[in-house]
Amino acid sequence: MFDMQAREAFIQKVKQVFSDHENEVLIRYIRDNGAVQNITYQQYDKMVNSFYTKLQNDGVTYGDRIVLIIENNYAESICFLAAVKAGAIPVIIDYSLPEEEKLDRIHTADVNHICISNNQFDQLSTRLCEQSKIYIVNHDGELERIAHGKEHNFRTPEKMIADAAFILFSSGTTAKSKGVVFAFDALMNPMIDIKQFCGNEDVKYLILFPLFHLSGIVTFTTILLGGGEFGMVENFSPVKIRSALLTYRPTLFGMVPKVYDTIKDQIIEQINQKKAIVSFTVLKLIAFCGFLRKHYQINLGKFLFKSINTQVFGGRLIITALGGGISKRETSEFFLNIGYEWVNIYASTEANVISNTRFEDQYPAGAVGRYNNFSDREIKIHHPDANGVGEIYVKSKIMMQGYFRDPKATEEAYDGSYFKTGDMGYIDTKGYLYVVGRTKESIHLSNGEKLSPEEVETVYSGGGYSILGKYFRAAVYRLRKMNMTEYACS
Repeated sequence: MFDMQAREAFIQKVKQVFSDHENEVLIRYIRDNGAVQNITYQQYDKMVNSFYTKLQNDGVTYGDRIVLIIENNYAESICFLAAVKAGAIPVIIDYSLPEEEKLDRIHTADVNHICISNNQFDQLSTRLCEQSKIYIVNHDGELERIAHGKEHNFRTPEKMIADAAFILFSSGTTAKSKGVVFAFDALMNPMIDIKQFCGNEDVKYLILFPLFHLSGIVTFTTILLGGGEFGMVENFSPVKIRSALLTYRPTLFGMVPKVYDTIKDQIIEQINQKKAIVSFTVLKLIAFCGFLRKHYQINLGKFLFKSINTQVFGGRLIITALGGGISKRETSEFFLNIGYEWVNIYASTEANVISNTRFEDQYPAGAVGRYNNFSDREIKIHHPDANGVGEIYVKSKIMMQGYFRDPKATEEAYDGSYFKTGDMGYIDTKGYLYVVGRTKESIHLSNGEKLSPEEVETVYSGGGYSILGKYFRAAVYRLRKMNMTEYACS
């Protein structure tokens, strides 16, 4: 029997938020031409309900799975909420994957319906003829047309038994991608975490993480449920980050480590281009501000370096949040020294948010928060060595329910009720958790990607054309295409 209690609680919470904030701006949508369109909670709710009604009329019901392959966060978020409201389970797929990878994930998810952008449909249409009804949407989340909608072509995949909220895909520690199933706790409980380090509901968050990334979907639902506001970019690419920051002027910004490394390096480079005495003085002041903050809890940097906030982030930024990897200590220290609240978030696709630093942390450079920050999470170090370093285990309500139709992989991922993160770390005498490496054979890139050494070896040893090699080539291709050094440029 399909348990609807958690789903209904989530839907009612969303409905209440829309009612409480109906005339407030939910999204400031930065268009390709530079114009900013303000979308209120009420307007957004109408968009969600319009698509929900179409799904409902087409017979989408509890336990159905609906794939989302959409480049645009605004459109995908509308489809996501409409699917949840209809009782379906959204399966969010990385639109940047090669065609074969996307098709493999659609097949693995055994879906009933597909919601796809025009661009993605043009790429995949000839390969989707055996799939169920396909909804093609534009960048505004509006349904443009339906393909393959004949009843006799519909398949009836087995429904989910548990009340799953959504499914993401993770490569895990093997080359074969796995569907990661989450319950509604994964969307509801992190809201408390955001409020704990934001302090109020006046959050203006520039959301650049895609929704197929855990950081994207969790921060989207978290800030939505908290009554916050988003900045979204119509056709986002890494080179648009700087202009988006200056146009939207967020109070909260989150990105992968490489972006912050690049921003830090560019700020320092600009400082070094000034006269020698000026650059020397400014760099010494930054270091002095760090000393005051670390030892005396005096945040002088936020007053002395307001010009950096204005020129780089638009002038309102308070919180710099990091996800998708572990930051370099020198990068964390730099942003702390110039006055920002540095929120280092430790998470994984399967475990969700494990730990994060908070406002009350004195100088959280290097750490990922105290191990006992959250009453609903248990963190321990498994088999620590003489230096206290061991594998990080975590247990919480917001972790995955398991891998989709893969009980063996699910069983192997746990030690009892604890999820084995595959990360090596230790807890210091003050209770701070530090991540220092990996136990599992994967390479954790600073943009959040994970690759296994075997994948690298397969490609460079001249091996045959395999899924492993293809996956690796796809990852390298995406990195080159994104050109991480351009994140804060132009």
